[in-house]
Amino acid sequence: DDDLEEVLADVIEQDIPAENIITGHRKRTRFGEFHVTAQDLVNRSQQLKGIRTNLRFDKNLVASLELQSLLHKSNAPLGLYDKVMVWAQKHKDNLYSIVPNPSTEQLVDVCSKKLFGEQTHKIIGMYPSTQSINLPTGRHVNVTTFSFRKMICHMLSDTDLMQWDNLIFQSIGDNPFYVETSAEQDLGEINTGRWYRKTFEQRIEQNPVGEDGRRRVLCPMIFYIDGLVLDDYGKLSLEPLTFTLGIFKRKLRNLPKAWRTLGFMEDLDSLFGANLMSALEKANDYHAILSCILEEFKQVQELNVPMQFDLEINGVTHFIDLIFEVAWVIGDCKSQDMMAGRKMNHACEGLTRMCDCKKVDGDNPEIECKMLKYDTLKKMSAEDLDALSFRRLTPCNAFEGISFGANHRGIIGATPPDCLHTILKGGPVESAINSIKTELPNQAMHEMDKLNARQSDRNFPSINPFRTGLSKVNKLTADEIYAKAFMYYLVFNHEEFCRFVTTTRFRLGPTETSKKKQFTAEDYKKAHRGLEIVLCFYKWVTKSHHPKWHFHGGRNSIINKTCRKFLREFLDTLPLHGGFGHKRPKIHFQLHWAFWIIMFGCAKNFDSDRCESIAGDNVKRHYQKHRKEPSH
Repeated sequence: DDDLEEVLADVIEQDIPAENIITGHRKRTRFGEFHVTAQDLVNRSQQLKGIRTNLRFDKNLVASLELQSLLHKSNAPLGLYDKVMVWAQKHKDNLYSIVPNPSTEQLVDVCSKKLFGEQTHKIIGMYPSTQSINLPTGRHVNVTTFSFRKMICHMLSDTDLMQWDNLIFQSIGDNPFYVETSAEQDLGEINTGRWYRKTFEQRIEQNPVGEDGRRRVLCPMIFYIDGLVLDDYGKLSLEPLTFTLGIFKRKLRNLPKAWRTLGFMEDLDSLFGANLMSALEKANDYHAILSCILEEFKQVQELNVPMQFDLEINGVTHFIDLIFEVAWVIGDCKSQDMMAGRKMNHACEGLTRMCDCKKVDGDNPEIECKMLKYDTLKKMSAEDLDALSFRRLTPCNAFEGISFGANHRGIIGATPPDCLHTILKGGPVESAINSIKTELPNQAMHEMDKLNARQSDRNFPSINPFRTGLSKVNKLTADEIYAKAFMYYLVFNHEEFCRFVTTTRFRLGPTETSKKKQFTAEDYKKAHRGLEIVLCFYKWVTKSHHPKWHFHGGRNSIINKTCRKFLREFLDTLPLHGGFGHKRPKIHFQLHWAFWIIMFGCAKNFDSDRCESIAGDNVKRHYQKHRKEPSH
């Protein structure tokens, strides 16, 4: 059949004369030469017609083809068909013993009854609920939520999570839940920060054991909220509110299994139209939806009664009282500004949500700003709020009434900047790359693309994404942004590149629009130094442990002096063109790392890098698997 198709194709494409077809056409194939006549073609065509007329499929083959069609339409891997067939053969006698022809919903229902009991599975099972709420703008929306109590029980009942190696506790004497809270220990895990130490003193230290003999345990809550694009075109988005517990060590909090989802907030622009709502209306509706998701958690805190739990760790049951306090809320700058009630407008006078710095002082490393408090903002007039770029929400902020432990700044003091969106994306590292790309002549950029290298030392960033050139990769992950800056640094270390850039006369383009310039030896040295300091600063901030004595001395402490010195040198070596230049929140944020690390431990504790990946694993992957196929 293959040979016949080759001959027919050859006849059509090459327009072989009719006399050649009648007398025969010689063609060479992988089997050698053969001779085909017109009569051979007619005979073969009649044979094929007879075969297809009498074609019959048995039920087994029809079922197999239907399965292959379903897998193909679902974009399943080709190898999955063979695995499904092996599974079907293995369980063919038991498949319908529980429920005849079980659907997905019936299968989940049966398994839930097995896990949670025939009569109680609807009560204690982890089913989502949908609530229809009225928004402040008069619109209606359905909000999908999960029970906070059920999620906590499910998490603390997971034997894989509840292992002593995964927890911050240290067993001392008769107290297996002892936590080191010394004020002089290095800043690393959550319990080394001031927030944990002060909250422990307020809620646990005075009364470590309840009246019923149960040991009281502080259980910090860590939330994460950020938009998540679901489809390939960026038209469908969702904001899941997820949480983990501060009793877990950071190595466990970096895994998807240590996080649970409390609810989902749909994109209001997609629901009601981007241009049909003002920024204030959108903020009010956003907080109304968020408040609905947090409602059960608020109820647990308002009871002011510890949650009793029989906690099994390494096979031993411990009777404890859990006290929940919100430690911090992780997110990018946009989501954290929304949670704090700040206007998301770069033209505003106030620069950041955390302090009273004005935009005009955004690039001043010596500015002495004051950290804001939510309670203070509540008492301000509309004019004073506007001067700080805040808005008054109606009816209230979703986090109002939630207890933040020893954090007296409320949600303002519970939204620390994260390294991913403050130093890498849009921060000093990416700004350094953009500054050099803007000023470096195009011929020099092309020369930079030729200087490719590879390295396998895991102590240094992977540079594999740039093996075809630095200027040819645009969409980058956080690690790749740092790796790109590292590659720029390596290239600027190259003597031949230095000689080429500083001695060649380049065409710079029109002076009215182009920012390209002829690099002198001094310019080159500044750019090289700028790359070096941003790389070192990022590694220094993201260290897993910081010596506590580096923070002694307030404004004159080692870490505060280092932050100011970095910012001065960064501003001097790497100018930023366009927009507001360096008068931006992410530049000013670099002066506040000492405050946040003292409060919550090392910056890795509240970085969103792993959270974005976890949200993708826990939410986006399930959406892509369970979405409905479009009708054809």
